[in-house]
Amino acid sequence: MHPRSSFRSRSIPTFSRCSAFLILLAPFSALGQVTEEEAVERALSRPEIRDIVEGEIDAARGDALRAGMWANPTASYSREQVYGGPAASAENYVELSQAVDISGRRSLRGQAGDRRVEAARERGVSTRLGVETEVRSSFYEVVAGEARLAALRDSLRRVERLAEATAQREKAGDASGYDRMRLERERESVAARAAAQDGQLERARARLEGLLGVTAPVRVAGTLLPADAPPPTETLVARIGARPDLKALGEEAGAGDLEARAAGRWWIPDLTLTAGYKGVGVAGEQLNGYVAGIAIPLPVFDRNQDEAARAEGRSRQARGRLTLETDLATADVRGLRIQAARLADAARRFRSDASATSARLLVTAEAAYRGGELGVLELVDAQRSALDADLQAIDLESAARRARIDLVLASGGASR
Repeated sequence: MHPRSSFRSRSIPTFSRCSAFLILLAPFSALGQVTEEEAVERALSRPEIRDIVEGEIDAARGDALRAGMWANPTASYSREQVYGGPAASAENYVELSQAVDISGRRSLRGQAGDRRVEAARERGVSTRLGVETEVRSSFYEVVAGEARLAALRDSLRRVERLAEATAQREKAGDASGYDRMRLERERESVAARAAAQDGQLERARARLEGLLGVTAPVRVAGTLLPADAPPPTETLVARIGARPDLKALGEEAGAGDLEARAAGRWWIPDLTLTAGYKGVGVAGEQLNGYVAGIAIPLPVFDRNQDEAARAEGRSRQARGRLTLETDLATADVRGLRIQAARLADAARRFRSDASATSARLLVTAEAAYRGGELGVLELVDAQRSALDADLQAIDLESAARRARIDLVLASGGASR
């Protein structure tokens, strides 16, 4: 058999396998297309998110109600009976007791509970902001994955065309079998990279679908590189004080101060007032009267030392975390602002300069190879250079988007 005939018998199944592989790489049919904001709104509208946020607020509200609630009155009945002829007697007592707070501790504890409710509400806002950030990150991970897969498929198609053209040239005697085999190997390499990228893309898509609460494939519509510049650093730093997690720490510190004030009034005792009815039966005669009493605990051993220590500890902890987190947030905002701006500029420059240059080099290399001025190794190098330029541009744009998302989170979220 002629060597060229043998090549044809080997190459036709190879091209068929590659065509089948391209079909497998075709994107799944999706049920809907969403933008970034639509994805965020859909995720935040899930009842599970509402339950997480409102559940913590309800629990804190219950604690606040308990802290500011009056003690229940106590009703009691007792009977004393004496037997023994004319001296027999019976006494009945009906009493009602009520503890009365005259120190103001109950009111202060209730106010502290209200501050903790506000802290829980701010933590709920922070939770929603965290979900929003995760949705945005997952959304653009899918956008970047689709862009990478598209670049790999474009490169695969280019190598396919060159491999087919080289096979025809080999058949005509204008190219060597080495050139054909080298391009076939390059095609398989790019196809393997495309398969790996397709797997990563579907994993990212599944993550986004989980955040949105859907099972059908979701198509995304978005631009990877931010179109506008981030706000000035001073504007972003000024927003830090409105971050919900920092506001929650401020509320926790205020609640600790109120609880410490309540504990500091240990020297004012709570009164227990008692009033009731007394009935005495002696020698067949019924006598009626009343019962009145007052009880005052003596603060000898229990002076609310534990409550004071807990309150002061919580307040100190919250204030320390607030100062530390504020300083870190300010530093993060300044650094992320610079990073986001520079990554965006670098991505734009690379896309307009290096990527375009690689495309021109690719066209020139293909023409030179067909004219016999370049070898297959130089052609493969040009193909790889063009693909690497496309992927690097996508990576730069993706990094710029991630820095922008982190910047918005560090500065307290986007204005809504």
